[in-house]
This record gives sequence, structure tokens and C-alpha cells, in this order.
Amino acid sequence: MRKLILLLITVFGVFQFSFAQSSLADPILVAVNDPSPGYYEVIIATGEENADKDNGVSISLVEEGGNQSNSVQLGGGLLADHYERGGVDTFSPVEFNIGSLDKVKQVKVDYTGRKWRLNGIWITDRTSGIAGETLYATPNILLGSNGETSSQEFDLESTYTEICGAKGTNTYEKFKVTVATADKFDAGTNQPVFIKLFDMCGKSSEVKQPASSDFDLNNWQAGKTDNFTIPVTPPLTDITEILLYKTGSDKWIPTQVTAAGMVTNNMSGLPQVKGDVSAFTINKDLSKDDCFWDFCSTDGCTPGSQNYCN
Repeated sequence: MRKLILLLITVFGVFQFSFAQSSLADPILVAVNDPSPGYYEVIIATGEENADKDNGVSISLVEEGGNQSNSVQLGGGLLADHYERGGVDTFSPVEFNIGSLDKVKQVKVDYTGRKWRLNGIWITDRTSGIAGETLYATPNILLGSNGETSSQEFDLESTYTEICGAKGTNTYEKFKVTVATADKFDAGTNQPVFIKLFDMCGKSSEVKQPASSDFDLNNWQAGKTDNFTIPVTPPLTDITEILLYKTGSDKWIPTQVTAAGMVTNNMSGLPQVKGDVSAFTINKDLSKDDCFWDFCSTDGCTPGSQNYCN
């Protein structure tokens, strides 16, 4: 009888804990027997073939061993403007009934409609209310045809490297980011620009808009280098990859992006660069005909010469 009472008290206590946490603004996972919902940021990049706007795209996550999450439709509807040629769409939060990305190996994509080119997909765990582990795929593949349904699974990768967690590896809550625009006629833009930072431990920031407003005429001018301090949560190690993209219809020619971790100077109380400077050479049009986005490592960029969007 004593064991039964203790069990009832324990179960009731877990129920109370789950209810209290669910009322918070940022969702928190609670350990239960059934798969708990996880909350994610999903980014999808389109190539030279845009999707049927009214259909949307459905995705689910597949764990090692074949366990599959619920399928979630992203976008769609007569007034939707997702999956445009060369564009990037960000969806957050997206709920999957899977605890974390630890065992996730693939993403399943379902699409019905005319041909649509899926260039890239990035999935970031935001279950604790902050950005964390990111898995991605850059398949550059056509899906759909004449209203038929395409269903395909893609292996996911991580930016995790073997030196992650090595002695002396520092993490930073802020990064100094510089973005240089080509010194050419009509190379600049006044339209919104976004960036996502990835570190060597497979974690990333959420998508950030470095400029102060959507149409700041002082940013992204031809021949100019813009400097920003970008806070990140959780803290990241040195940056190994970036996703850079813009919205709108005009072109923009960025040439280089750098990112370096910052710490607060104990003497002045001001932030200063402490981490290694990671440089990403782009030097290509971000335009409708050549992608409004670029996914880059320090060794080069994904679309580049692979003609993802032309």
C-alpha cells in the first residue's frame, strides 16, 4: 500500500511539473513515455524551379532504425508566396513529435505539383527556446511532375568536427560579423539580408537580420563593408559555415563575410574580438537567376559553380 501511494504521488508530481512547464512562453521538453514534441526552425532553399504555391511541402524526420515523426506541411495556400525560384523560406517554430536530433538521420520530403527543385534544407533544434544542433542536406534535386506526388528521404549532415570540445575550445555569446559588398555598379541592395552562423560542434544561431531595419539605406552599399555585433544563444565556438540570403527581387553582390567570437574586455567593459576570424569568400550575384542565397564553408560555397539556380 505504501508503494502504491508513493507511485501515485510521483505520477501526480510529474503531471504538475509538465503542466507548469507547458505554460511557459518557451516550450520545454518533459520526460514522458510517449514521444515528446520538439520545436524546430526549418529553412528550405529553392532552385530554378519554383513549387506550386497552393500545395506546400510536407516534411518529417526519420531516426536511425526507421522511427518516423509526424509529417508537417510547411507553406501552401492560394495567397502563399513560398518556394519561389532562387528563394529561401524560414518556418519557426515547427513541431515534430521527436525528442531531439540526436538519433535523426534523414528528412523525408513530400511534394505534389509541378517540378520543384529542392536545393537545401536546414533543421535546427529550438526545443528549449534557443537554437541548438542543426542538421542539413543540400540535395539539389527535382521533385514533383504534372501533379504527381514525390516522396523522398535525404541523409542529413552536421557541422560537427572531431576537434569540437577539445581542450581550449572557447564559446562566445557574441560575434563580430563583417559583410563586404562588391565595388561595382548596381552591386548593392536596400532589401533585407539574413544570416545564420554554424560552429564546429554542429550548433548554430537562429536566423539573424544584421541590419537595423528592412530597408536601411546605409547598409549593403556598393564598395562598402558593413560591421555588426550579433548575439547568439546558446554560445557558439568558432564559426565553420554560414547561410547568407536576402529577400526581394533585386540582385546583391556580397564578396566576403567574416565572423569572429567576442568577449568583454575586463578593463574597458567593451566587447573585443577574441576568437579566430572565419572568412567566407562569396563574390557572386545573389539574384533570382543565381540564387538569393549561399551556404558557405571556409573552403567555398555550396551553389557556386554548381549552377543551383541557373
